[in-house]
Amino acid sequence: KLGLSKLSHITLRVSLKGKYEDVEIDGKSILEERNDATKSKINHNTFTSSNHGVKTPRISILKKIKRKFQLKGGDATTNRGDKYGMENNSTILTPSDAALKVGVVPTLEASKETWQRAYKFNRFMLRWLHYWDRCQPTDSKLALACLWWKAIAGNDSESPVYDYQLSYDLLPPITRWIVHRRFSKFYPRLHHANVEIRTAYLDNSVSNLVANLTKLKYNSFNATILTPANTQKSNDISEKSVHGRKKIRLIVMGGGYDTRSFKLLEQSLLKNGTNPHQSLLQRSRQKKFPRRLFQRQKTHTKVNNSAFDKLSNCNYDLECYELDLPEVVHAKSQLLKKRLSRRRQWLSETQNYPKLIAVDFNNLNQTRAALEDVLHNALGEETNVDTIILFEGVMIYLDPGIPHSLLSLCSDVLGRNKQGNCFLCFADRLENIPGGDEDMARLEMENTGWELMDWLSKPGLARHMGVARLKI
Repeated sequence: KLGLSKLSHITLRVSLKGKYEDVEIDGKSILEERNDATKSKINHNTFTSSNHGVKTPRISILKKIKRKFQLKGGDATTNRGDKYGMENNSTILTPSDAALKVGVVPTLEASKETWQRAYKFNRFMLRWLHYWDRCQPTDSKLALACLWWKAIAGNDSESPVYDYQLSYDLLPPITRWIVHRRFSKFYPRLHHANVEIRTAYLDNSVSNLVANLTKLKYNSFNATILTPANTQKSNDISEKSVHGRKKIRLIVMGGGYDTRSFKLLEQSLLKNGTNPHQSLLQRSRQKKFPRRLFQRQKTHTKVNNSAFDKLSNCNYDLECYELDLPEVVHAKSQLLKKRLSRRRQWLSETQNYPKLIAVDFNNLNQTRAALEDVLHNALGEETNVDTIILFEGVMIYLDPGIPHSLLSLCSDVLGRNKQGNCFLCFADRLENIPGGDEDMARLEMENTGWELMDWLSKPGLARHMGVARLKI
């Protein structure tokens, strides 16, 4: 309760999303708004002054706090979320259409309140799911929540994002059973299904690129670069990739706790056959049926529609780099060392994979130095190395103007240090594209040094998905 008539300035220390800001509010301007509001007979959402008993609309102060906070910068996601409102989303596909495009089951048709309640419940449960976790990974920018969502989808053997329990093996041993493959199908298709759409798109896009680079041509649901209409673009790929094992470099910008690099690695190990734990790796690809009374346990190789299973005949050597915030890099290194390498023994032979690099993308100079260092040191002195840069749900957390500059920076660094074909795969939110218009996306790509090859939109924050190649 404030005596507004006696205060010319009010200084409040506000906490919004973990950030503290000192906000100054002019009491006289609030009194003027009060006089206008009382004429409209505001009878709710008010508080009473202890000195004069006048009713002052509370919404006036909250609006000023929000306006002051956003003018100082505030949270990047709040600013960008306000910029891209729902009124601009007429060109975005519906959840059902986007899911059908990538071959997954559509999300549940539920109200906005249901989605919000599910999100709050997920946030509440994360603290208890990791209460006994010795690694204690940080949930920077929803990275930990996405790991659980991807574990639910990755345990579904009928989904194209089926990962043979890779994400599941990163979870704490005491509580991970709640997303076991026996229970994953019972979860309502809300947030994990929305993440499954972009995961399926990126998995298929990356596998299509790898297959094309190794000259194994097959068609997929969105293999735009392999369709007859794009044969000329496909034939532009260097003919040096025909002979021998292809060298591929994967650079993940904001990898979080994603396991896509290990999906590619396990497929490469299956084809290579030199791993000392090769039999264990092959056995992990088999599905075990529950033993019934007086019957032997039967096993057989499970045939599924996982995107990376299509690379079983591809010969390639893989080098992977993941760039993210220092706290995420530290947490992921602990998870890989203490969990994944122990639960999947065939991965214990791969030292320093993937290469984790701490970087803040809002610092463009630091990002440029990290990318140049990757290109100079990757795969020794090889001169014919194809590069795939991948963005997944990272631009939505960057400061305004950074996503556009980051795409330009990537194209510039790759153009100066070009060693082979360069591609960009993304499931994120591009700047200057309020909705899902493909023409605007093509223009944005051209302005940043890329040529758009495939495009798909979906609801949600990371609503823009596509594949592009470096402009020649």
